Amino acid sequence: MLDCLFPFLLFGAFIVFAAVLSTIQYSRVREGFRSLASEFGLEYADQGRWRYPEVSGEYRGRGVRVYVVVEGSGKHSRVYSVVQVKHRGGVKTKISIRRENFGSKLAKMVGYKEIRVGVTDFDDRFYITCQDEAEGRRVLGVDVQQALMNVKSPLDIEENIVVAKTLNIQCRDVISSTLNALCDVAERLDRV
Repeated sequence: MLDCLFPFLLFGAFIVFAAVLSTIQYSRVREGFRSLASEFGLEYADQGRWRYPEVSGEYRGRGVRVYVVVEGSGKHSRVYSVVQVKHRGGVKTKISIRRENFGSKLAKMVGYKEIRVGVTDFDDRFYITCQDEAEGRRVLGVDVQQALMNVKSPLDIEENIVVAKTLNIQCRDVISSTLNALCDVAERLDRV
C-alpha cells in the first residue's frame, strides 16, 4: 500500500519544497527592495504574494523606477532587476551599450556592426549598437563616456530614459550602485 503512495508523496514533497524556496526568494527580494526604497527615499509598492515588488519615485531630481522582469520560461528563464532613470537630453535614437566580451567579439566577426566613437580605451571596453551612427557618436561625447565607465550592467539609452538590467535581484548593493551610476549618466545626457 505504501509503495503505491510513494510517488505521490515524493511529488508532493517536491511541490512543497519548491513553494518554500519561492517564498524565501520573494521575501528576500521584498526586503532588499524595501531597504532600497528607504535608502533612496523612494516608494515601495508590493505587487502581491507571488509577484515581485517595485520601487519608484524621485532621486537626485529625476524619476527612477526599479522592478523585476522574468525573461524566458522554465529552465531557460532569467530573472533581472531593471533600473530606469529619466533624463532630459536630446537623444533621438536607441543606443545599446554592453561591455566588450567574447559574445560581442563573435558578433563583430559574423558581421554585426558596432559604433566606434574614436576613443581607443572606450571603444575597446564597450560594444555599442545604434541605428543612427552619427546620432550615437553625438550622444556619446567624452562627458557621457566618462560616466559610462562606472556602469557594470548592459544598458540602453533611449529618448528620455536610461535602462540597465542586472541579474543580481537580491543584491541591494549592486542595484544601488547601478542606480547611482545611471543617475550620473543621465546628468551627463541632460547636457547633450
